[in-house]
Amino acid sequence: MDAIVLLKDDHKTVEGLFKKFEQAGEKAYAEKRRIVDKFTKELVTHAHIEEEKDWFPQVRAAMGRKELQELGERMEAARAEAPAEPLAVKSAAQ
Repeated sequence: MDAIVLLKDDHKTVEGLFKKFEQAGEKAYAEKRRIVDKFTKELVTHAHIEEEKDWFPQVRAAMGRKELQELGERMEAARAEAPAEPLAVKSAAQ
């Protein structure tokens, strides 16, 4: 599987869990607990993939410092524009 596709799939899964949580209703405590548990597992798995391997050094070597700096600047600009509400992210509406 393509690495970008894998990470995007992770993001879609988490966004879907946000939707389910908000749709569960105020008193759906057990369902919300299940969703939070799944959400936590997904985030831990995602963090493990990013932090326990040498992926970032490999990407750095492939892209080069200048390209990574330009990408970082674009990502930082996007961070400043990010909504606070998870479901306000464009891909969450899909």
